[in-house]
Amino acid sequence: MAARSPRDRSHLEPLMATRPPPNRFRPLTGAVLVFAWDHQSVGIQSAILSIGWPVLYLITVLQTIFMVKKLVRRQRGFTPPDRFLVQGCRAQVPVDAPRSKDSD
Repeated sequence: MAARSPRDRSHLEPLMATRPPPNRFRPLTGAVLVFAWDHQSVGIQSAILSIGWPVLYLITVLQTIFMVKKLVRRQRGFTPPDRFLVQGCRAQVPVDAPRSKDSD
């Protein structure tokens, strides 16, 4: 299997319901959102924020909980299989294998 470039996201295509707009439309989208927000009444803005802030709070708390769980979980370390060890490296000698007298 050929190596994929880091920017290649073709494997995600089936999962995407809609594609994001190209980068050239992002400033325009931001400008439209600012314009729309500016032209809403204070009551509408307040209603949007009264829903948005609690949702943001919940997302932040959940992310924090999951990150703390990741931080305190048991670390097992990394031990590569024998086939990945570099030839000539001293670390490739198994712990229970007898060592020769001249290797020290």
